[in-house]
Amino acid sequence: MSIIILAVLLSSFMRYSLQLFSQAEKRMFESTVININAALQYQAIFYQLNGEYEQLALMEDMNPMSYLQSAATINYQSDIEDLLESTDSTLSFFSPANYAGEINRFTKDTMEEGNWYFDQEQKLLIYLVSNPELFTTALKGKPRIIFKTNVNYLDKNNNGSYEAVVDEINSVKIQAQNTYDWKS
Repeated sequence: MSIIILAVLLSSFMRYSLQLFSQAEKRMFESTVININAALQYQAIFYQLNGEYEQLALMEDMNPMSYLQSAATINYQSDIEDLLESTDSTLSFFSPANYAGEINRFTKDTMEEGNWYFDQEQKLLIYLVSNPELFTTALKGKPRIIFKTNVNYLDKNNNGSYEAVVDEINSVKIQAQNTYDWKS
């Protein structure tokens, strides 16, 4: 009888531990996405303030982690410092400790769970889930979430593509390219 009670307690503890680890991973993942999007938005604003509109369109093909890896330390030029007098003139965004770098078709098989990667060929940011027991996705293979950087703009001339100076940028952020669910 005591073995049955012990087995039930052990099973409950294991289920609780699994949920705890999964939730911790989910929270770390979500905070990384927020940090990446903040760095992208900050960089887009910086480009706009400096009249570097062509750079905005290029952001869709850039590795979004590159804006974090360089610590994105940007010093405002004197002509815009007046707008930000009460704000520190530098901001830093740091890449997460679990960013493993850029991959290509030769290194895809070496990707480890719990890490972020940037696929150089497809221009996609990938997160490989390390606790897949409570994670679901329709993707085949390793459980993962795939992101693409999206420059969201108002197409003022209705030509279907972003044109520097003509169109108005609304936001720049990474967007998931696949559906997924992280159960609690």
